[in-house]
Amino acid sequence: MRLSSQSLTRFSISSFHSYPNMPSGSNSLMWFRKGLRIHDNPSLEYAAKNSTQVYPVFVIDPHYMKPDPTAFSPGSKLAGLNRIRFLLESLVDLDSSLKKLGSRLLVLHGDPGDVVIRCLKEWDIKKLCFEYDTDPYYQALDAKVQSYAFENSIEVFSPVSHTLFNPVEIIQKNGGNPPMNCLSFSKVAGEPHWLSSSLFTSLSMIPPVGDVRNLEVSDVPTVKQLGYEDTQEEEPPIFKGGESEALRRLKESTKDKEWVAKFEKPNTDPSAFLRPATTMLSPYLKFGCLSSRYMYQCIKEIEKEFKNHTSPPVSLLGQLFWRDFFYTVGFGTPNFDHMRGNKICRQIPWNNDDELLAAWRDARTGFPWIDAIMVQLQKWGWIHHLARHSVACFLTRGDLFIHWEKGRDVFERLLVDSDWAINNGNWLWLSCSSFFYQYHRIYSPVSFGKKYDPTGAYIRHFLPVLKDMPKEYIYEPWTAPLSIQTKANCIIGKDYPKPIISHETASKECKGRMAAAYELNKEKNGMVSDEDLQNLRTRVKDQSQVTGSRRLKQKRPNQITCRRLSSHVWATQAGFHPDPPSSPPATTGCGHPATTTITRPNKQSQGFYGSLSVVSVTPPPLPPPSSFTVVVVSSPMVSTPNQWYDFLEQLATGLRRHRSTSSYPDLREQTPQWNQPNTLNRYLFSSFADSRASRSRVKDSQEPKDEHDDVWLLLKEGQPHKFLGCLQYIMYLEVWTQLDHQTVMVMKMNDIVNGNSSSFMWWNKNPVTLRGKIAINRYHWLHILDALNNQWLQV
Repeated sequence: MRLSSQSLTRFSISSFHSYPNMPSGSNSLMWFRKGLRIHDNPSLEYAAKNSTQVYPVFVIDPHYMKPDPTAFSPGSKLAGLNRIRFLLESLVDLDSSLKKLGSRLLVLHGDPGDVVIRCLKEWDIKKLCFEYDTDPYYQALDAKVQSYAFENSIEVFSPVSHTLFNPVEIIQKNGGNPPMNCLSFSKVAGEPHWLSSSLFTSLSMIPPVGDVRNLEVSDVPTVKQLGYEDTQEEEPPIFKGGESEALRRLKESTKDKEWVAKFEKPNTDPSAFLRPATTMLSPYLKFGCLSSRYMYQCIKEIEKEFKNHTSPPVSLLGQLFWRDFFYTVGFGTPNFDHMRGNKICRQIPWNNDDELLAAWRDARTGFPWIDAIMVQLQKWGWIHHLARHSVACFLTRGDLFIHWEKGRDVFERLLVDSDWAINNGNWLWLSCSSFFYQYHRIYSPVSFGKKYDPTGAYIRHFLPVLKDMPKEYIYEPWTAPLSIQTKANCIIGKDYPKPIISHETASKECKGRMAAAYELNKEKNGMVSDEDLQNLRTRVKDQSQVTGSRRLKQKRPNQITCRRLSSHVWATQAGFHPDPPSSPPATTGCGHPATTTITRPNKQSQGFYGSLSVVSVTPPPLPPPSSFTVVVVSSPMVSTPNQWYDFLEQLATGLRRHRSTSSYPDLREQTPQWNQPNTLNRYLFSSFADSRASRSRVKDSQEPKDEHDDVWLLLKEGQPHKFLGCLQYIMYLEVWTQLDHQTVMVMKMNDIVNGNSSSFMWWNKNPVTLRGKIAINRYHWLHILDALNNQWLQV
């Protein structure tokens, strides 16, 4: 990774080649790319100095600006419409500023390198000025243009003004390597040499534009003139491009000096959208409408007034250091924008799943926090940095395990502030491919957003389909009862997609894959071959159940035909009859009434038998009538287990069989093996289509048999509707009569069938202990059971 002195010389950041015989009063060309401003523009000032005529030029590259109808969002092949619009507005503002100085912006179309070389020829240019750029695209472009200039004795002036520091100088100071964290970068960089200099231009006039001769020059085109349709925006664009707007926003952002001095980026709110929690100046820095050096000076002046101001890397100044840090690492690292050939990047066998990628990109994950962020990204072209963290983690190491380069490309297209070095650097960071390696720290797609916005205002704004969903369900709408969904005018699976994965299972699997990849990189000392990656990919794929237990493949909303079972479930407590529900009767997913049977628990001298809740649901006439029952039991301390089994089976079946198994040929007995070592929870689970109860015991266990080794499951009159998919649960309540607590363990039926033990949901409570009897909190049960019995799964 160390750069040789020859490389540093070849990639000189400041090119200044003068020729002693160059006549005074010659023609200059000011080539604008970024740096679309008048203030702090040393290239423009040098172009105007001792020149008779100055040609300010911007070249519109069709490859970058031409509409691409095949792209997933409005825009060109490389940029979304938000960024193209911002660029055009910035050019209009620049043209206006140049006109105030007696000049104007000359807009040309074509390949930038070819167009600029033609300008140098046609206009007899003796001095070429442009701001230096470290992006690989501009490195190649500049090499082509400078080669022609040097061969034709044209002076080239290309100073550093887009960043705070000269990346080459930083790398040289650091022994030939880029610093690999922001703190070490700031120590190496120190204070900038220009800190006390005036960065506002002293230009009062710019020499006039000369004859453009045979070159076709135009004004700044509109979006429509470039071929884009006149799109009607639901809300006006959040950004207006240009230097004038940039300086206005900088002034507005620094008006509250205490806020500037005490700013801490990690403490800002990613859900704030009415008044965003950061400066939102990044698009203006990206296009150079605002000088990062001038912004640095403004913040420094404010910090002088506050003794206890915050410091980098979390302060506002720190955000500028982060920017320069990524510019320097990107400049000093070959193949920085790829995993392969990138020496600082961990080699990880990412998945290639276009369906999951599209669901993430198009805000169809079924996780409102993630989808709202992606909608904001598409509408605004900007999202808070913690929102970027959330969706990037979700796509890569957190849930979907999709290659960070795929996410990088989506951000590159949609973000107005997308910057080659910063975008790639952040994706390397957030995927734990480089810089940051604590891959076990994952952003929850549910709880992280809830921490900042418990009422879900952010979600309601960007996902109006969920605007009427109660706050209890806004982050997990799939848990809402059908009656709540109906009232909120949002049926999950129809109006809004169900989750495309189980986060609990997916995140666990991703951690395992990351651990395996890290071990491989360590074993190979970073020299991981394509064959090594493929072997690891095959191994972890064989070990995972990504297509079974982890992923719940979603159809697009208009294709969903599943509905969910909805029913109020009431549980009893010892010696207690609950009041009847006051709410209207619940309905099934078919819209038919659901009936609830309350069974009073029984007591015996040796223990508490626990609670039994039976929910019977009657479907519509077609397909044939059926129902199912979920039995919730607790294991008692009894000395005669056979009596207990007989009692429970009699109680659960209602003393009669309505149909036999043979009546339902589509149903079959399933006996999957599930083994979780070192616990008492080792069972063989069986599901039955009729009204039998299944019981299994620990077999071949070295641990003694006790009262918690029995699990009961009953599927009464069993088959799910052929056009419905009811997700059925086992609820296993462990009750210790000798302890002051209870544990409720809930297992999703489909996860049990697939042998997956990672989707457990646990509730640990401390109910009232009444002389050996557990008084179950009725409202606690209502919350759990109501949520669980309203889940569904595509069959």
